[in-house]
Amino acid sequence: AVEKISKPTIAAIDGYALGAGLELALACDIRIATPKSILGLPEVKLGMVPASGGITRLVKAVGLSRALYMLMLGARLDAETAKSWGLVHEVVAEEQLDKRVEEIAAQLASLSPLALRAVKRLARLAADSPEASGLELERLAFGLLRYSEDFAEGVRAFMEKREPKFKGA
Repeated sequence: AVEKISKPTIAAIDGYALGAGLELALACDIRIATPKSILGLPEVKLGMVPASGGITRLVKAVGLSRALYMLMLGARLDAETAKSWGLVHEVVAEEQLDKRVEEIAAQLASLSPLALRAVKRLARLAADSPEASGLELERLAFGLLRYSEDFAEGVRAFMEKREPKFKGA
């Protein structure tokens, strides 16, 4: 499953993301769309329900009330509405989509792979855990990462006012 990939995932949405297309995008960590994008889960209009995590992920992304509106009516959202609802993170011009996705990917690639993996895992766990459990997991991860080479490099780079060179160790 896409959400189980340990590296950050980015969905570039340029046009229709309906049904399974939106379910795939919802499984990604970051979603960037173009103004012409239309998003929705219209399965109810076929007498069916989304079956690849769309309901659960949509509720987490936009909240119960908005998710029910979309799911019960099979509603389609334009890109700007999807952004205002938290369904996509950015809306960029069609000709800028690839460039923007590459910029985000480059920014992510410059960060510590260990820290990114931990943040992604902890955020996913936090979404499904009581607050106390999430806080304890954060403390445990912090305790492990504080002895990593990446953390030492990050602190050194900060003190030396330079970009860090992370190794994933």
